[in-house]
Amino acid sequence: MIDKRLLDIKRYITDIETEYTLKGLSEYLNISERQLVRLFSAWQEEDLIEYIPGRGRGNKIEIIFKQDVEAIILNEVLAVLETAKFKEIQAYVNYSWNDNSAHVIQRKINQVLNQTNEIERSKFIEYVPQLPTEIHPAFLNDTIGAQISYQVFDALYRTTNKGEVKRNLLSFDEWIENTLHLHLKKDIKFSNGSNLTAKDVKHSLEQLIEDSLYRPIFSVIEAIEVINNHYLLLKFNKRPKYFEYTLSSRYSSIYKKLPSGELVGTGPYYIERFEPDEMVLKHNVYYRGNLADIETIYIHTKKEISEMRSGGIKGNEESTIKKVPIGNEFLLFNPHKTLTVTQRGFITDIFCHLLGQYIHPEDNVNHFYIPCDGQLPDKATAVKFNRPITVLANEKTEAFYKILKQLFATYEVELNIIVMSHIDYLNTHLLNTDVDFIWMYENYNQIQPFKTYDLLTQCKFQEWYSTINPGRSIMEDEAYMRHDAPATVANQYIRYLELKKLFVPLALNQREVEIPQSIKNIKTHSYGTLDYKHIVIDYSPTA
Repeated sequence: MIDKRLLDIKRYITDIETEYTLKGLSEYLNISERQLVRLFSAWQEEDLIEYIPGRGRGNKIEIIFKQDVEAIILNEVLAVLETAKFKEIQAYVNYSWNDNSAHVIQRKINQVLNQTNEIERSKFIEYVPQLPTEIHPAFLNDTIGAQISYQVFDALYRTTNKGEVKRNLLSFDEWIENTLHLHLKKDIKFSNGSNLTAKDVKHSLEQLIEDSLYRPIFSVIEAIEVINNHYLLLKFNKRPKYFEYTLSSRYSSIYKKLPSGELVGTGPYYIERFEPDEMVLKHNVYYRGNLADIETIYIHTKKEISEMRSGGIKGNEESTIKKVPIGNEFLLFNPHKTLTVTQRGFITDIFCHLLGQYIHPEDNVNHFYIPCDGQLPDKATAVKFNRPITVLANEKTEAFYKILKQLFATYEVELNIIVMSHIDYLNTHLLNTDVDFIWMYENYNQIQPFKTYDLLTQCKFQEWYSTINPGRSIMEDEAYMRHDAPATVANQYIRYLELKKLFVPLALNQREVEIPQSIKNIKTHSYGTLDYKHIVIDYSPTA
């Protein structure tokens, strides 16, 4: 059998490090560099790979796979599964398979173990505080809505964990001057069996332009022209930078509105039932990819219902807790104000000292970036202010700021508090508020460069920062740092804001999801979403 370490190497250079050295790869495999070079030589003799030693700056090596080693190893494993011992089967499951191979292996194991009633038990239950009143991509504004939308609808593009934008519903796309030409994949169907057409894409995008929570983002589209069922044009006055990423976002998902008013998508699931306290998702049998192991998803608001149905795949089984990021808290300073870096640092120190007293030591759900025991600045050497500081608060933070006001007073600094309702906050442009800083909460992509793109396009952050450099250049100037990787440019921008004490991370908020022991291959995506599609069910007796 081919050495399974070839799978480990393939995963490393594909998913973990696109640029790699002999030292880094040997450490990943937990063998010496000399041993690894010997393996490369042996695999080259077997015509499995081509190994190009490191040269020049960084001593980066290159490995070219000459055969599909994953397909070969998969076929070898499938051939021996029926006679394999249980520990061997467990080892095979833990190979570095891609998602498709993992599903093939697990289904074969389920057959070998002669499990019965598989479909009945392939369910997943998730408890949520509340369900949204509707699921519509153009009006998504909460984590749970995004979670459900991700399972039901697809966008024209998709993003990867490596910060790339790839085609999803498209077979081909290209820019010709200021027009984006989109060619749809053929034979993609909605969950009601109807074919996806260019008219469906046009209607979905027109909704975003005319009536949605994201009108400012899509107002740059001047016209949409349908050429035929699978070809349409998006026309702009000026080619917008990174618009393909915009078309990959959850709110850009494509749907069809039925005469009943129901929305159907092309994702792996469809909404079978939608009630105030429960939603049920089922397999979309028309989905173009492989059907997921999880056939039915129950999403509840009533804990007792969740517990009644949550026996997992095989009845009463143990479970683990998975934390899923749902949003970020940070201090954001007004860049149009005259505060110095030192003054912003002083405000941050006082704020974080007080906030640290509210962090419960046993809170292991959220991840805090600030110390719980932050020290107060020395009054004798504290920075001086020649005017009051103004902060924007809401009903929930007003009490905190009143205590902060008292704390600032001990340093002879006056804090003015402007209280605004959440609705008024959302409807008021930050440039129309005369405040120095805000304690802000936003749900954005955790992966760069998408984190920066989200902040500069769809978060309140952009109201202060999208019109000034370097943020403006990042999003509008095609020539700006064009020779640097987008993720590098984005990271440098956020680091610059942090060094200037304009952007101060406070916490990563997370939600807990109970995962039965038999559920494997759990993946999370941005905006607090679980990827149900790639879940693998382990039917082995001890899972």
